[in-house]
Amino acid sequence: MKASLGPVAMGNWGRVRRFAVPVSMIRQATERRVAGDWRGACAAANVGVTFDLDEVTVKYGAEVAGQVLEDLLVLAPDLARWHMPRYASGPDTIVAERNIVLASYPDGPELYLQTPSSARAPQRLRLAVGSVENVAHLQSWVTSRYLWDATQAHELRMRCGGGTDRAPFFTADGELAELPTADPGTGDPAARTEWLTVLQERGDLEEAFAEAGFEVRTRPTFSDGRPNWTYDVLRTWPFVWSRFADETRGLAERTGHSQFRHPMTYYSSMSVDLRADVPVFAVNVHAASAWQPLLPHVIAHLLPDLDLLRTGRMTPGELHPLVRTSLFPAMPEPEPVPRYTVPLVRVRCQGVWHLIAPRDGVLSGPHTEQEHRREQALQALGGTASGCFRARTAWAEGKQLPKHLHMLRKEIFGRARHGDTAGVIELLDAGIDPRVRDSGKRTLLHYVHLLDHELLLSRLLDVGLDLDAYDHEHRTPLFVAIYEYGSADVVRALVDAGARIDVVNRANLGLRRLITLMCRYDLDFLMTELVSRYPRVGRER
Repeated sequence: MKASLGPVAMGNWGRVRRFAVPVSMIRQATERRVAGDWRGACAAANVGVTFDLDEVTVKYGAEVAGQVLEDLLVLAPDLARWHMPRYASGPDTIVAERNIVLASYPDGPELYLQTPSSARAPQRLRLAVGSVENVAHLQSWVTSRYLWDATQAHELRMRCGGGTDRAPFFTADGELAELPTADPGTGDPAARTEWLTVLQERGDLEEAFAEAGFEVRTRPTFSDGRPNWTYDVLRTWPFVWSRFADETRGLAERTGHSQFRHPMTYYSSMSVDLRADVPVFAVNVHAASAWQPLLPHVIAHLLPDLDLLRTGRMTPGELHPLVRTSLFPAMPEPEPVPRYTVPLVRVRCQGVWHLIAPRDGVLSGPHTEQEHRREQALQALGGTASGCFRARTAWAEGKQLPKHLHMLRKEIFGRARHGDTAGVIELLDAGIDPRVRDSGKRTLLHYVHLLDHELLLSRLLDVGLDLDAYDHEHRTPLFVAIYEYGSADVVRALVDAGARIDVVNRANLGLRRLITLMCRYDLDFLMTELVSRYPRVGRER
């Protein structure tokens, strides 16, 4: 099945949907939201609240505070996290330094979410009320309440190009639908979206844009006859074709802007100009003007879930419940997810297949510890170790693993990377060997700043993980926590646990210079100790 998203983006979105919004988060946030505890729902969805309603009342008046409270009571923070913009390549985390405006109120204040400060920072969102300071990095969801409002989540089906009964490419119960072979007209919105997507995939971009209500200013070749590579980008760009014009006009009416921009690649951006009778769409082979507001990701992109479902990378049962109910109204409730159990993995060892499992604190198998010590000595002398011993060594050193152990390692660190503390604890409770390292030789302690360290730090230390273990860049967990914007609390906890502070990375960069480079003004307590005890450690130039 052909999909609009490229293979790299498909891989990223597949990992996002698997790890970024776990079932436990959705369940807890939903329970608290339904009970009217909006602060509890935010806490369950890893969203920090930066305001108090009493302060909003004093600053903006009781009427505005009442409107804010109405929106907070229908806010589904787990649903907002589900729809957050993500990087199409590289990390599968939330796009950094974005202000996502959820609602606007009289006299200027807005309810908005702030995304993390870095792609590798803890995936914690911040909910705020006030005026957005960084307008250049603003995205408006004011006209797209279905992305965060639980009472309007059912609109997703229509807003992604579907009709009253089904989403594009699917039947109402979640089965794949037959794509049209000719123009179905405008009576069936889902079929219309499918047809325009067929035109795009066939390369008939002018016809597709014309049918969508736009004049396109990008042509297959440049004036000198060279192929226009930006045209090729458009052939695979995941537009919501049947809704594109209506969505941009609605955004223009709401914001008062008539021109929008959206980055496509590092060297190009697309722009939409609504000043003419027929909106103009163009691709610029340079950065668009900074004053043009960003076109929200949800308007410029097809819902990635549709492509993941079309290609079989996920099932309807893995969707967020509000998303699944909207897209597939006739689909029955899926079976509950069973508790995780550690799988047995087959490894080829000395000509036969052995079953091993990374549980009970070791990579267990049919060999005794005496046999493993013999294998270790044999390998040290230049001999060839058995398959079970190679797997055990690779598990603890971050080397290449057999397929199923590799998938298990991705499961562990995928949960950790997205801050799923409950998911990591579930794996540990199931008996997963915690000595695992990822392909960058990071241990779980290198990820503790992304998780709830109060629940995990002492547990990981108790099972024997090295607090000063080095990754492939010669960085300790403390170094990584500072570099990747871990909180001051987790840095202090690592120091209190005994982490060395005189460490340097492979580039001879010490913690003192690192704190300065990262502008970590919240770590003055550590800087004071570094200056007094280790004034010459690391490169201070």
